[in-house]
Amino acid sequence: MSTTAELEHAKKDYKIWQVIGASSAGTVIEWYDFYIFGSLAATIAPLFYPKGNETLALIAYLSTLLTYWKPLD
Repeated sequence: MSTTAELEHAKKDYKIWQVIGASSAGTVIEWYDFYIFGSLAATIAPLFYPKGNETLALIAYLSTLLTYWKPLD
């Protein structure tokens, strides 16, 4: 027979695996979003910034990506 202490320990183990699974899923989604955002930089940059200077538009877009990746505290 299991004791109350063993049941409490089993509940704790279950909870920690829920936390690990949820945080892993969140991390995968965040990195996928970051990958798509960075991969489409050259395609999307001209849509958001003034036409005529594609280099400046790409630099501005990548600056936005850098801010997203490493936010200022």
